Amino acid sequence: GDKAYSPVAAEEKIYSPWNVGSRQCFLRPPDVVETYAVRCDFPDRFLTDPRLWSDPIVVRVPRDEVDVLSFRYPDDRFDLANVQSVWLLGDESQQLKANTDSIQALLGELEFLVTRDFPTDEEADELDFSKPNITLGITTKRGASQRSTVLLFLERESGGYYVKDINKTWVHILDDEASALVLKTRQELLSPPPTE
Repeated sequence: GDKAYSPVAAEEKIYSPWNVGSRQCFLRPPDVVETYAVRCDFPDRFLTDPRLWSDPIVVRVPRDEVDVLSFRYPDDRFDLANVQSVWLLGDESQQLKANTDSIQALLGELEFLVTRDFPTDEEADELDFSKPNITLGITTKRGASQRSTVLLFLERESGGYYVKDINKTWVHILDDEASALVLKTRQELLSPPPTE
């Protein structure tokens, strides 16, 4: 990026072209002579670890755009529906008014749910999302900025879940704590959330 930092002899120490004064990184497409400088606040902005380039956002849906949440567990199936600004929890046989605080806490998580980890390519290749352990359907309102989707969850042996948005190709990992914030039971949604 900067010839002033290039070593003259083989035994000289190699310095990074990035420095606090310039805060620049340099990019050049393959087989192109032109080089571009872009602002870099940190010298490791372009590390080669592909996991650092993956999109960490599992799902992002504004709370006022959610119309129905559909939970499908191995032993239970129920929906949360927004009916005239009232959240009702139920199935075909019964509907009950859900706890407003619990629903708002859940919707808050779905507004910006991010991961801290990703499976390796080898791990991801072995995952079969055709038979997920749990699914969470998110139906958005007509005219919403985000489209409806389904999150597929596969249990991990080490805890937590592999998670995949059915509309996307990549896979995320959610630990037990993060998973518990969105995978709610009927009872949790009917009761107020625990206070800390």
